[in-house]
Amino acid sequence: MSRKSVLLSEGLSKEAKSELKKFGANAIVCRKLEAIIAACSYGITEVAKVFNVTHMTLRSWIRHFGISKFVLKKEE
Repeated sequence: MSRKSVLLSEGLSKEAKSELKKFGANAIVCRKLEAIIAACSYGITEVAKVFNVTHMTLRSWIRHFGISKFVLKKEE
């Protein structure tokens, strides 16, 4: 089994699930959030294969999600 990325955490998974509920039917955003949630359980490389993206693309989605959540929290 591959090692878990430092980008992934249980909190990140919970936040992504919460955001997924908000977006509803927006397919592109939902796909990215589902990939982030799956990566928390199965690892970046495996999930990237299933979603047919490179591991770098998935890491980018994770990074951008983490940054956007941080910025939103700062503005509140």
